[in-house]
Amino acid sequence: SNVMWSLEESNPGYHFDFDEAKLKDKLVGVLFRNKEWEMDGKTGWTTQCCSLTDAQSIRSGKFKTPKDKPLDGKSAFSASSPLPDNDDDLPWVNH
Repeated sequence: SNVMWSLEESNPGYHFDFDEAKLKDKLVGVLFRNKEWEMDGKTGWTTQCCSLTDAQSIRSGKFKTPKDKPLDGKSAFSASSPLPDNDDDLPWVNH
């Protein structure tokens, strides 16, 4: 599956052996998209995990940002903002 491929590709030498305890501290690349929500007549945008990939693709910028997902019947509105040029202050970046 893509999940296992992403985990194994992101962690050299690791091969999933159905021992879920060994997943602790493993790296994986995650792609997020903006998803519009509606509740009690109000709408807004939230971030949603969309798919997994290998961590190196994320680090090197070799991925395609998933399209926003507006509510059914609405046109797409981009709620995303560009990523910073420098990611030094992002807590999940390993230097």
